[in-house]
Amino acid sequence: MLDLTPQFLKGTSSEITFVRENYLTKSDKQIAKHLGCHARNILFLRLALGLIKGRGKKIYDSAERQEYVRANWQKQSDEEMAEYLNCSNFIVRRLRIKQGLKRPRGCKVLEITKRQEYVRANWQKQSDEEIAEYLKCKIGTIQRLRYGQGLKRSKNIVDAEELGYIQANWQKQNDEELAKHLNCPISHIRSLRYGQGLKRPTRAKAKERKLISKKDFERILYVEGKNYSQIAKAYKVSRERISQIAASYGLRKKYFSNFSQADFNFVKQNWRHQSDKELAEHLKCSICAVQKFRYSQGLKRWRSLEKQEYIRANWQQQSDEEMAKDLKCSVGRVKSLRYKLGIKRSSNLERLEYVRANWQKQSDEEMAIHLKSNAGYIKILRYMQGIKRNMNANELEYVRDNWQKQNDNEIARHLGCSLGHAKRLRYKQGIKRRKQGRKIVNTEEQEHIRANWQKQGDAELAKHLKCSIYEVRIIRYKQGLKRPSGPRIDNRAEKEEYVLANWQKQSDEEMAKYLKCTIWIVQKLRYAQELKRKRGHSKVPS
Repeated sequence: MLDLTPQFLKGTSSEITFVRENYLTKSDKQIAKHLGCHARNILFLRLALGLIKGRGKKIYDSAERQEYVRANWQKQSDEEMAEYLNCSNFIVRRLRIKQGLKRPRGCKVLEITKRQEYVRANWQKQSDEEIAEYLKCKIGTIQRLRYGQGLKRSKNIVDAEELGYIQANWQKQNDEELAKHLNCPISHIRSLRYGQGLKRPTRAKAKERKLISKKDFERILYVEGKNYSQIAKAYKVSRERISQIAASYGLRKKYFSNFSQADFNFVKQNWRHQSDKELAEHLKCSICAVQKFRYSQGLKRWRSLEKQEYIRANWQQQSDEEMAKDLKCSVGRVKSLRYKLGIKRSSNLERLEYVRANWQKQSDEEMAIHLKSNAGYIKILRYMQGIKRNMNANELEYVRDNWQKQNDNEIARHLGCSLGHAKRLRYKQGIKRRKQGRKIVNTEEQEHIRANWQKQGDAELAKHLKCSIYEVRIIRYKQGLKRPSGPRIDNRAEKEEYVLANWQKQSDEEMAKYLKCTIWIVQKLRYAQELKRKRGHSKVPS
């Protein structure tokens, strides 16, 4: 047996009679919507009154309802029939489907009847495309409406007038114009033409259509060195069309595999004096074929002769970075060209001499700016020569005077040294920085924490004492002052009284809105007083 508490059976006599009269014809949701309560409350009320709906019983499949649905399903919607029969939409839909009365998707009842009438009146005069355009729907919808009414178009019946018109005008008009005049599809016109043996002439042959003259084709093919795909893209035709034109002119590009011995000898003799384009124009082949032959024989060109001359003239006066900037290329490209020319720089003798002469006067950063390098590389050059910076008395004194006013980065910037060197200067004098916001707490501050830890949070105490929250928390733990888990609740006693008085009348959301707190706090206050709700019952029907 279900444990039904009295708070779920507070329905009035009128509500109970409404449930008794309508529980068979309406669902719990509809009854709850009418009474303004939750559907689960209606379920508990029915069970308490012994009103149980039988599963599988066809209490709604009466002969009268079936006849009404069969007579009115095209005139009325499911909602209208359900309202008239005093039942749900699901029951009406089930009665329709059971009798095979299906509606097409996306259409209302009145629209279906109007479309059926229009199709029945005009299907012989107009094509499906024209009817669909007029009714603003798909062609498949029109076809389904025709098939549903048994209106099928005959394919074998041919009108003599249509045949006469096509025989008289097929040479003057195209198939689209004929189909538009006869109000039929283009495929129908084409089938009638083929049946009468009326075939249109095909396009002219490829040899008769010359898009490019022979002179221009030779220039594009041999001088400019374009292939068939590039020419086809330029003239907006297919590659096969270009190959047909080339065959008509007798112009064929040679490939590397079709070279003769005379062609090989010509390339070997003239590849230094002529460019690949000139060689390809003479041999009537592609530039790619000439390049492949050169690569197979190891005949490689220097692509950057001007760059090589520039590097040979300026490598001693300029660095690789400067030459790369002037030549508009990468530093690696400049280095590779230097190595190919056999030009190697000395092992940084000038930089070593400069570092040795100026390491006491300048910092590593200043020397790096002068030598156009980075500070790490200057440090390596110093270590290579055994030069290490010692801690100067002036630096130690500056750190001792300013470590509280400035941070390590500012000290390093002022002294012209690295951040690690500035830290080492501090560590040598035993100067250590405390963590940010950390302070020593004396007895007065401990008493202040002990007196106010329940009224104020850790953040407010830390702000008042000008220390970190972590330090306040440590002092609390040492004195055994532990806060309860969860958020701090202001005016707890007043809120507990309000929740105790109103938890049955109001929901948690309404109480939280009134108390200006979260729902979670209201729930916590209820659980602390053992005021628990049952699932699914936020309110009782009034």
